[in-house]
Amino acid sequence: MDYIKYIVTESLELMYFKFLFSPENPPRILHATKTSANFKDGGRVDLHCQASGDSQITYQWFATEFNGYDKDISGSRYTHNQNTGQLIINNLQHGKDSGYFYCVAGNAAGKIRSHRVLIQVSCKSKHRILKITVSQKYITL
Repeated sequence: MDYIKYIVTESLELMYFKFLFSPENPPRILHATKTSANFKDGGRVDLHCQASGDSQITYQWFATEFNGYDKDISGSRYTHNQNTGQLIINNLQHGKDSGYFYCVAGNAAGKIRSHRVLIQVSCKSKHRILKITVSQKYITL
């Protein structure tokens, strides 16, 4: 919202100043998932972000690879709730979901970014342990 203030100087000149005024404050992060964790392939993770502010706050989640490149977190395995600040990742995948995640909370007055949290997804073991017994004549597996 803009406000204009008019001032009359001693020499009777009319001067005006234009001010940009925002009655709102940008959001402030109150709580966000902080604990880095390890998860197994196929598992699920819930990340949370909560902020305070003068007007309705919306939330977005972002992720980066370990090398700093942006990670795509769109698709059916990802559920973003822009009103509550929750991100759910279903069916975690080692090659796709390991990385750093962070939340951005915003309102009409501005945006703020949460700290990042490390999510590591470990592979499912594809090796089987075989029992081998040896007798005098035969090897059985």
